[in-house]
Amino acid sequence: MQTNASSTDVIAGVLLLTICSLAVLLGVTNLILIRKMKVFHNAFGLFAASRTFGEVCCNLVHVLCTAPVTLMWVSL
Repeated sequence: MQTNASSTDVIAGVLLLTICSLAVLLGVTNLILIRKMKVFHNAFGLFAASRTFGEVCCNLVHVLCTAPVTLMWVSL
């Protein structure tokens, strides 16, 4: 197998990895803040936490799957 990642693939993969890693880090920070702040211990806080959790999971898929596949494009 030979990697056929063009410069466009590498740029896209690095951007995906960087932006989504930052989004995961900020999302986890947001979840920690929602958990610690009393003002979010209500229905709105639960909604915000569940939405943030979904976004973190979606961004983790990009970090763990999409970005590496884009960076290491293999032609069979």
